[in-house]
Amino acid sequence: MYIRFNGCYYIAVIRSISNSNDYYVVHVSANGRKAYCTCKYHLITGKPCKHIVAVINELERKGFLETRTLSINRTSRSLPKPPSS
Repeated sequence: MYIRFNGCYYIAVIRSISNSNDYYVVHVSANGRKAYCTCKYHLITGKPCKHIVAVINELERKGFLETRTLSINRTSRSLPKPPSS
């Protein structure tokens, strides 16, 4: 996973596990409230996909995000918090 910050949002490029020729681009706003992915699941449903969740988890792990609330296609959705270890 490659992640870059563009001043207003994070851009991540993720390679598909099932087909190494496929790549998905994920955009996450700097505050973590809005996200977009180029995968078919997100484009069709507008719901957070596994790519968005993976990028947000990585950004949180690195300390860049503190929130877990997203606005996807004008709809607020909350992501579940990971289980505490």
